[in-house]
Amino acid sequence: ALGHWGGPDELARELAEAHAVPPDALEPADDPEAYQRASAGLRDAYGQGHAIYATGQLDATIAMLEAATYKKEKPHKSPYDVGSQARLREVLATWFEEGDPLAWPLLAVDGLRPATAFERRNKVRTPRSWTPTPDPLTQWADASYAAACAHQRLRIVRFRHEALAFVRAGVARYRAETGRTTHDDLVADLDAALDRPAAVATLARRYRLGVVDEFQDTDARQYAIFARIFRATATSGLF
Repeated sequence: ALGHWGGPDELARELAEAHAVPPDALEPADDPEAYQRASAGLRDAYGQGHAIYATGQLDATIAMLEAATYKKEKPHKSPYDVGSQARLREVLATWFEEGDPLAWPLLAVDGLRPATAFERRNKVRTPRSWTPTPDPLTQWADASYAAACAHQRLRIVRFRHEALAFVRAGVARYRAETGRTTHDDLVADLDAALDRPAAVATLARRYRLGVVDEFQDTDARQYAIFARIFRATATSGLF
């Protein structure tokens, strides 16, 4: 999942922004049941691919791909540069022998798909009428790739939520140990205090109208606080 971000700094920036959002408002929402269903399906697909690999089919598939002479005029911009088929075989063989059934090498699996193979063929030496020879491994890749991509998206969402929970817990420990409070902490504390209906009712009676200046600087949690107070009754309003 970490590969989704360009590096630790990019992940840190996203978590810092997400920390200002209430956990139940973070989009997309985590769906543990959907993730478990997708994981079960992906394990089954991995088992099917592994059974095909165990027959020795990978060598025949790679030979078929090599026969198409996949080398573009600018090979440095394509996975199919000189020696790429050998690397493709190495990646897939290592994964089938030792890999995680839920951590698919998506680029390698995509490289086995007929549509990808056709797009990346050498257009000078390989005619447009060329098509990959159907075999069990290319058919398996074609049938499984979409599910693997969908699972990867769910996995990224899970990681984001789990990482944010870790950050929140760390911030809470830091606050407890040091007694320090930041501006974001004040907003979060107010949001938590408004979970008490009596607190919302008291503020709504005292302040009937709310006007938000510099609205572009208002984040999701701050807006949720304003909405809870100034939309609590039919006579209140938020502008």
